[in-house]
Amino acid sequence: MREKNMFLGIIIMITMSLFIGINSVKAEEDTTCNAVSLNELRNLAANIKVSYVPITTTEEAPYDEESGTSTAIVRYLDVKVYNITSKLYVRTEAGGDNVTSSSHLLTLVNVGADGAATIRQKSISEPVTYTFTVFSDAYGCTGRTLRTMKLTLPRFNYYSELEICQDIPDYYLCQQYTTYEVDGATFYDKVDEYKAKLAAQVEENESADDNTSIVNKAISGVSKYKYVVVGVIVAIGVVVTVLILKKRKKVL
Repeated sequence: MREKNMFLGIIIMITMSLFIGINSVKAEEDTTCNAVSLNELRNLAANIKVSYVPITTTEEAPYDEESGTSTAIVRYLDVKVYNITSKLYVRTEAGGDNVTSSSHLLTLVNVGADGAATIRQKSISEPVTYTFTVFSDAYGCTGRTLRTMKLTLPRFNYYSELEICQDIPDYYLCQQYTTYEVDGATFYDKVDEYKAKLAAQVEENESADDNTSIVNKAISGVSKYKYVVVGVIVAIGVVVTVLILKKRKKVL
C-alpha cells in the first residue's frame, strides 16, 4: 500500500511539474514582445478608426430676460475612437491656434455602448487638431508606439445662425461647420448675390413653365378639334378640285 501511495505521489508531482513548465513557457512567450506579438498588435492598431459627430444640446444658463428662458443651445463635436481593445491604449493631444491644449488617455474602460471612446469638444470658430498615438499594452510590449493619426475638427460658423442664412443652409457660407474662415466683410454681399441668382433662376424656370403650358394648351386645342380641322381641309380640297375641273372643261 505504501509503495502504491508513493507511486501515486510521484505521478502527481510529475503532472504538476509539467503544468508549471507549460505555464512558464506560455508566460515567457507572452512577455517577450517578439515579432509575432508585435505583428498582432500592429494589426489591432491598424483597426483603430477616428471620426467626429456634431451634437446639439440644451443646457442650463443664466436667466435671459429678453428670451424669458434659463437654457441655452450648446453645440459640440464628439470625437470618436473605435476598436480599442484590452491590448491597446490611446493617448490624445488636442491643440491649435488660439486653442487651449488638452490630453486624454483612452482604454477599453472608456468604450461606450456604440463601440467608441468619446471625447466631447465644444464647437468653436477655430480648427482643433487631435493627434492620436496608439500604444501596446500586452505581450511585454507595453508602451511601444504602434501608430499615430491626426484628425482636424472644422470651425463652427456663427454666421450660419443668422436669419439671412435660414432659407439657404446648404450655401457654403451658411453651413454650420466649415474648414475655412468666413470673411465677415464680404459675407452679406455674397449671400445677397447668391439669393439674387436663385431668384433669377426661379423666375426663368417659371417663365419656361408658362411657355411650355401655352404650347401644351395649343397642342391640346388642336388635338381636341383635329377632326373638325381635317374636315375643313378636306372640304377646301374638294372645292378647289371641282373649280379646277370646271375651268379645264371651259378651256376645252
